[in-house]
Amino acid sequence: MKIFLMGSDPIANAWDLSRDPLHYAQAQINIDRAIWAKLNRFSVDPGEGFGGLRQRVNAVFFHYLQQAITISSYIGGERFNRTSPWYSQQQRPFEPVPAEIQREALTILEKQVFSPEAISLSPDLVNLLAPDRWFDSTQGFNSTSLDYPLYDQILGVQAMVLSNLFRPDRLERLRDVELKQTSSDLLTLSELFDQVTDSLWQEIFEPGTQTASLSSLRRGIQQYHLNLLVNLTIDRPNNQSEPSGFLDFLALITTANAPEDAKTLAYEQINRLRPALSNYLHRYGGQLDRTNRAYLEKISDRLSHILSSPL
Repeated sequence: MKIFLMGSDPIANAWDLSRDPLHYAQAQINIDRAIWAKLNRFSVDPGEGFGGLRQRVNAVFFHYLQQAITISSYIGGERFNRTSPWYSQQQRPFEPVPAEIQREALTILEKQVFSPEAISLSPDLVNLLAPDRWFDSTQGFNSTSLDYPLYDQILGVQAMVLSNLFRPDRLERLRDVELKQTSSDLLTLSELFDQVTDSLWQEIFEPGTQTASLSSLRRGIQQYHLNLLVNLTIDRPNNQSEPSGFLDFLALITTANAPEDAKTLAYEQINRLRPALSNYLHRYGGQLDRTNRAYLEKISDRLSHILSSPL
């Protein structure tokens, strides 16, 4: 099952059908979105229950995740050429992906995965997705809920892609990029951290003239991003408590063995977020709805506690 690409070469992909995996994956994501838009009760075959429609939606979610992981593999990626020193015509075994292509991949992910409008299904479709009597991957054996877990599905895709961006081996390659290239145009570790934070917390850093309306999904991916930053910043003892769920576990294993520079930059991002949240609450707190105000106050208090605690 292809979820995380363990290699560093974005072109070496056994599941790809294109000479240009980056733009092929982007086109496939557009097709996935079009499929979701067209699915309805007429997509059910004669004699089939709505469980079949649910399975089709799940299949598109899995395919969407595959394409997003392919795109993320370009960031901090490098080509590996099986070449000979005698017949290669000076071709090097390792060739880092050009910085402009890495930035393009990151921009695609911001638009197609992390943006508030990136992944959505119509309520008409979601309310058709009744399970059948067979085991369904979105409904655990002990689950008492029959409705479709849309929030978990969307946040799961976003969190897995974000974790893939912060994989320790990727962070290490971005840390070492200055040692491996002579070009002055580099996608650095600090640029990755800045761009991801700016993208996921855009409503706070660039509030504009109106208050932010943060959906539950937007709050979910922001909290997951914050968990990654906190896990990178704080050295956790061996007797720490068990993860409370899959996403908590994913954040823990993602940040294990991260390079020290990544931990330093995570601390810097927390220092960027704390005053921005404080300023936003001071300026717009009275205009926020109750849930968003409580959410931002909780995040702000959490960051203040982290910054005041010994690391």
